[in-house]
Amino acid sequence: MDRPELDYQALFDASPNPYLVLDRSLDIVGANRAYLKATGRTLDDIVGRWAWDAFPTDPETLRIAVASFERVLRTRQPHTIALLRFDIPSPDGAGGFDERYWSIVHEPVLDATGEVALVLQHPIDVTEMQRLRDSVRDAEKDRGPDLDPAQSGIFTRARTLQEANWRLQAEGDRLRGMFEQAPGFVCMLHGPDHRFGMANDAYMRLVGNRGLVGRLVRDALPELEGQGFYELLDRVYMSGETFVGRGLEIVLDATPGDTEPRRRFVDFVYQPVRDPTGDVAGIFVQGSDVTDAKHAELALRGVNDTLERRVKERTSALATEQREHAAAQEQLRQSQKLEAVGQLTGGVAHDFNNLLTVIRSSADLLRRRDLPEERRARYVDAISTTVDRAAKLTGQLLAFARRQALKPETFDVGERLGSVADMLNSVVGARIKVETRVPDASCHVLADVSQFETALVNMAVNARDAMDGEGTLTLSVDCGLTMPPIRGHAGSERRFVAVSLTDTGVGIASEAVGRIFEPFFTTKEVGKGTGLGLSQVFGFAKQSGGDVDVESRVGVGTTFTLYLPQVEPEGAIASGTEASALVAKGAGCRVLVVEDNLDVGAFSTQLLQDLGYCTTWATNAEEALRLLSEDAGAFDVVFSDVVMPGMNGIELGQCIRRLHPDLPIILTSGYSHVLAEEGRHGFDLLQKPYSVEALSRILRKAPRRNRGRSDP
Repeated sequence: MDRPELDYQALFDASPNPYLVLDRSLDIVGANRAYLKATGRTLDDIVGRWAWDAFPTDPETLRIAVASFERVLRTRQPHTIALLRFDIPSPDGAGGFDERYWSIVHEPVLDATGEVALVLQHPIDVTEMQRLRDSVRDAEKDRGPDLDPAQSGIFTRARTLQEANWRLQAEGDRLRGMFEQAPGFVCMLHGPDHRFGMANDAYMRLVGNRGLVGRLVRDALPELEGQGFYELLDRVYMSGETFVGRGLEIVLDATPGDTEPRRRFVDFVYQPVRDPTGDVAGIFVQGSDVTDAKHAELALRGVNDTLERRVKERTSALATEQREHAAAQEQLRQSQKLEAVGQLTGGVAHDFNNLLTVIRSSADLLRRRDLPEERRARYVDAISTTVDRAAKLTGQLLAFARRQALKPETFDVGERLGSVADMLNSVVGARIKVETRVPDASCHVLADVSQFETALVNMAVNARDAMDGEGTLTLSVDCGLTMPPIRGHAGSERRFVAVSLTDTGVGIASEAVGRIFEPFFTTKEVGKGTGLGLSQVFGFAKQSGGDVDVESRVGVGTTFTLYLPQVEPEGAIASGTEASALVAKGAGCRVLVVEDNLDVGAFSTQLLQDLGYCTTWATNAEEALRLLSEDAGAFDVVFSDVVMPGMNGIELGQCIRRLHPDLPIILTSGYSHVLAEEGRHGFDLLQKPYSVEALSRILRKAPRRNRGRSDP
């Protein structure tokens, strides 16, 4: 059987309850017969008019009514005005108005998008109830004593009930207002199917202002399917346990004006609500939209990732730059080394070629049979003098390279300076005044005396040339000073003795100050200097644990300051030099010569034999040890070179000292890195090239000192 088609307009008109229909502008669009009868108006009289033009009222009533309408439009929820006075025309047609009281419900009618399209007003006439309340109040006030107890009780209960209803409604309105104005989104779901009971403005904005109240979550928000929220609600309802979500993403349908679904991030709580029996009856949902904060977090994370990536890229680039810079620096150092080696080689070759020229020419002339004795003696002296100059040149080179074998001794610097000052008078010339300033107290250092004096002479000669042979040279000694930072090297808080030489010369240009200690660097004219003097000073200072500093002002003068570590005076040597002993005969003294170079070995043994020594020649350390193991008593002294293949001279000496402690050992060398780095290990050392006098003197001293033999 087909259902008859319903006539909703006829049903609307037939309803005994009065209804008025208004649009969003509060213009009247319709009313049923019950409403027209209750208000005494006709439909043509009110349709199309603004409600309060059709029904004029006082300002307070208008304010209350409009506020209720605006609330319905805003919340899309029904609103009730418990009591409102609204007068209507008198039914007698006399033109007056009857005082009427109404309880009004405003119900929203939503369109397909969930927006309020119309408002249905349902007024209930409560005039008689209000009059009864007024009668009770008046009766109690004016006629209270005339009422019987039953009447008085009824009136009192009615008044109490009405007042309680008003309080409950006021409290409900207050709570509903707080609910609506909550900053976060809030809604209430009822039953296991999660039916919306209420939702505040924030929740409605979140989901796109669609109709929710009375609908199931799955019907009202179908796009949540597959996002896990339905399952979470079911789990909370079944378990009764609260769920807290942080920063979860929710995808909602696009609202009008959007082209894509809306992605939001929310923090929320699903809180189960229990009935009086303790069973879960619904779920209270509360949360906040944190999309902006999430986007800011993601943006910040992106910025951090970008920053970290850029930092890594920059760090890598800097590391690459540093490696390239280090490689460039190393290439520059190697280039500078090659340049220095080339300069050093050229300088040494030039000076040695000059010396060899003298020696070669003198040797060639000595071969002439008709050469007078006087000229023969002159050429021999020239060879000897040239050899001494060559030895000094190699000594300066080794001093600069800090590879010379020093003979450190403890001596008083002031006393030694006084001795050298007398010699400097002849070195610098008569037109230069030499002044000395030494402290009264002694200042001792541990250094090579000969190299110390050579350093002073080199600095004095440099000063003499700077003064062009005329001026004042001041030598001074200061004790107990700390060494300041020099040329970028850290200073030292140890006690140092400072020996200063100050001249009144032309000074040194600032661009040249940094190079004056380089080998063969000189500001003098060609032929006026080798450029090795200050290099010797620098090498000696560094090898002795000190340094040398320079201060200069162009046109005023220069001060060189040599810093040497100060020591206690124990073991200081006396001033002056030991007198050279005369060449003496060997008188049969037995010498074991150890030399791997055949030319030097043959020459040394021949020289010793010419001096009266008995010699045995071993070409290496192993052969020497074999000879000593066969008959150590056959030798009075061992004379060994230091640099040899296999076991070197120092190792040989240590072995002999251990096996034959009473056998003297003398070492000889032109240069040995072992001697330069480790010292002489207590052995006597004869530097090459050596003179016959030096060789005779050291051989004569060794047996007497170590074995108690009498001098020949």
